Amino acid sequence: MSETWMNDNLCSLDSGGAVDMVRVERGPKRIELEVSDANLSDAVTAVHYKLGRRDALGRLLDPAEAIRRLNAHVEAGLANAEAVAPVIAEIEAGRATAKMHGLAELKLGDKMVVADWRQKHSPFVWYIYRKEIKRETQANGTVSEREIFNRIGEASTKEAALEAARQTATEMNGRVPEMVEM
Repeated sequence: MSETWMNDNLCSLDSGGAVDMVRVERGPKRIELEVSDANLSDAVTAVHYKLGRRDALGRLLDPAEAIRRLNAHVEAGLANAEAVAPVIAEIEAGRATAKMHGLAELKLGDKMVVADWRQKHSPFVWYIYRKEIKRETQANGTVSEREIFNRIGEASTKEAALEAARQTATEMNGRVPEMVEM
């Protein structure tokens, strides 16, 4: 088994002659916070966490409230209707996509999951990923497959993450990645 450090935060482990089967990557801890204006502030969470956008699990953050606020800004003369229309259309498209994939819409006061990029609540952690095949059946019945790295664990130290990754790579022994039906 060999280990290749791609940079200071990413290591690839081979397994039984098969390359890049397990990865260890340092990154922000995923945490739960209440959906609120205070928690969606750029001072608390990354700039992409906003009403009408997605949390770290792909759930929309109160799109109805986002649209209501945009319309209120237009009515109050604080925003141009032509500028707001594409933003509302994007939120509505996100709602349709989320519904198609069975993803919930969160409301103000619900719990969202965010990546704590600013390390306001938790230090970075080390994630362990295993290569798998993601198989999806399309609406027309065709099946598509692609390789993904599925997160299987996390550790607070690099040493603990590498130990778990080495164990996973040993167990895989270079065999064909497990099939994951989506």
